[in-house]
Amino acid sequence: MVTGMHIQVEQINDIRRRAKQAGRLTVLGGPSVSASPEMYPDYDYLHQGELGDSTDEIIRLLDESLTPPATQMVFTTKQRLPLTDFPIPAYDAISVWPLSAWHGAILVRLPLHL
Repeated sequence: MVTGMHIQVEQINDIRRRAKQAGRLTVLGGPSVSASPEMYPDYDYLHQGELGDSTDEIIRLLDESLTPPATQMVFTTKQRLPLTDFPIPAYDAISVWPLSAWHGAILVRLPLHL
């Protein structure tokens, strides 16, 4: 699952390229794809909009299968999840910490519960 802004389009597409080379299903969400989905014709799933009903649908499909679909699928949020209902990130489930730099972005270890 990838997210990014227009300025990160090269990195967004590089991640997709490497994931596809590894035979992985690709999912893109965030501000860039929400504003310009046509920039990303090679991602399997596109998530447009904020966390909500479309997020739930993508997660349901991922739970069913990690096989890439025959054609790109686009999911657009119609019902947004209220900010107060956002889940707490499971930073403790990420096994790649600590990282110092990746694709030019500085990453820091964040608290497990914000």
